[in-house]
Amino acid sequence: MGFATGFAAGLAVGKKKWGGGTTPEIWQPPSDWLEVPEPGEWEANFLIEIRNVPTFYLSLYDPKTGYTGYGNVTVDWGDGIVETYEGCSPDDWPQTTRRSDFHSHTYSEQGQYIVKVLTDKFSSFLHRVKDGNYIGHGTNLLIAKTGKNICLVNVPDDPSGWRASDGTFGYNFRLRWVKINGSSQMQKYGLTNCTSLKRLDLAEPMIEVPERCFSITPIPKNFDFSKIQKIGELGFGQAVLPPKIVLPECTEIGKRAFNVCEEEEVSAPKCVKIADYAFSSNRYLKTISAPLCTNAGGYSFEVCNSLETAEFADDCVYGTNCFYNCFSLYPRPDGSTN
Repeated sequence: MGFATGFAAGLAVGKKKWGGGTTPEIWQPPSDWLEVPEPGEWEANFLIEIRNVPTFYLSLYDPKTGYTGYGNVTVDWGDGIVETYEGCSPDDWPQTTRRSDFHSHTYSEQGQYIVKVLTDKFSSFLHRVKDGNYIGHGTNLLIAKTGKNICLVNVPDDPSGWRASDGTFGYNFRLRWVKINGSSQMQKYGLTNCTSLKRLDLAEPMIEVPERCFSITPIPKNFDFSKIQKIGELGFGQAVLPPKIVLPECTEIGKRAFNVCEEEEVSAPKCVKIADYAFSSNRYLKTISAPLCTNAGGYSFEVCNSLETAEFADDCVYGTNCFYNCFSLYPRPDGSTN
């Protein structure tokens, strides 16, 4: 039995350790939380809990252009207040007024609320969900569910460096559960710093992990790695990961993609490129298998003190100090001894 086959079999057994049974344990909300209804195709529903910060903000953009203010948005804030924000179609501007950048509400009492959002085809890119207009983090959001036509990513970043897609749910520190009923394509910073995340339900497996998408975030036990083809810079940087990871379709692992993580075994049978610092400071990593990899960047495995087995293509080119301070790996594929 080859390494990839044996590794996949080992992962199935390993699920008992990671999920507590033969299949991963699925997190369920506490019984005293309000139940979040399933959204319609053009809807997004949220459970929030107001404590010290009494406000909740939403920004919804045009999914094709990334511009704010087009289309209509109706928000039921959950405390008896329902507001409709009227915009226009792109063809009608500037003759017709657009909506504002953010839609917000201030609550008069602490407690849990269900927020229901209705969009249309010009307002269905859910750009940001947070506690304030200029606050980069949030504590109110607990659960988010998005409908089939709600987008989480739109146009690429423009040449000036402005990020058109800037992390819908990032920095919501109490967010436990995200359910996405549409495309699983996500932005840079999409779920970064969601340090309490317990469950992520996707209608389809992720194909690409963008830059910092899951950085400093615990990866839910039901997450599916099987279709990922590319992992961007710091895609899983400092994330909490399962001990064994199989990436059967991944061909490229970006810079610092798994920086300072604690996984023990990684199999990427189709990977051809591992960027600089990709696995740096993974002190518990014991095995890396990438038999087709022809390019492993500088410091890719630096300070992987526990690394014992590393498999790459015979003609692999290794960057500077690729295995620096890998004390347990001998002989080293690049011939180094530091």
